[in-house]
Amino acid sequence: MLRKQQGRWWAYLLNPSGVAMNERIEKTLAALDMVGLAAKAHLRPDQMSHGEKQRVAVARAIAHGPVMVLADEPTASLDAANGAQVTQLLADIARDNERIVAVVTHDPRILPVAQRIVRLEDGRIAGDQLCHA
Repeated sequence: MLRKQQGRWWAYLLNPSGVAMNERIEKTLAALDMVGLAAKAHLRPDQMSHGEKQRVAVARAIAHGPVMVLADEPTASLDAANGAQVTQLLADIARDNERIVAVVTHDPRILPVAQRIVRLEDGRIAGDQLCHA
């Protein structure tokens, strides 16, 4: 019961239409667990670090089980440790859940885990490379 009460706050933020509150709470806690934040489900956003908030954003993106996740600068303004954690999390989501994860970034920390890199310059494709991440 305590776990459900802790997840209630985040379940409102995820708010999928037409889904009962109990199911929303379960999906919320599962997504927070996937990003390593289930133990902090009782915290409000103003009580979390910037890195934790970024991981909550990833949890929100995956909570409904989408086939594709679009991440726009997911490591922006994160320190090295939190940036590496979010990068690895996105790579794990793509690999373990067979989801497509598309990342738009200027951050070279993403490159080692990328399966494909499409480089843009002046609005045009300047390179397209398959990787073996």
